[in-house]
Amino acid sequence: MRESWALIRSAWLTAASYRMAMFISLFGLVFVLLPLYFIANALQPAMQQTISGEARQYFGFVVLGAICFSLVSTCTTSLPSAIDGAIGRGAPIETQIYPGAYHAFDAPNQPRRELPDYRTRAGVVPIIGTDPAARQDVLTRVPAFLARYLTTQ
Repeated sequence: MRESWALIRSAWLTAASYRMAMFISLFGLVFVLLPLYFIANALQPAMQQTISGEARQYFGFVVLGAICFSLVSTCTTSLPSAIDGAIGRGAPIETQIYPGAYHAFDAPNQPRRELPDYRTRAGVVPIIGTDPAARQDVLTRVPAFLARYLTTQ
């Protein structure tokens, strides 16, 4: 997740450095939000009862949905395209899959724990926990990889 935020931040800083592109992007945002506002207001009477327990304005739900969609699409395309670009430039890339390892497998002494409060819509319950073999492999591989490609001056 941290890598995705770093790529988003990098894209933001790059976009902000090109003022005209930034202006056009913001104009495009207004161009999209203005009709969306009128459409949401037109749908407000039909949606009011559905959203009454959450909020009074449907426009907020629509904007939040658009932001989430944009964020998810950016995250799902940024990392693969960054990796493809790095490979194209000849940057060294190594991947390792640890079958059966859970999220946070490299955290020290983390007991296996299910997180039912974060169940996905499909019903999948996330699991976290240390995988000692995978953790040891990572603690060997990552420093070796960095030592091969990073130099101190």
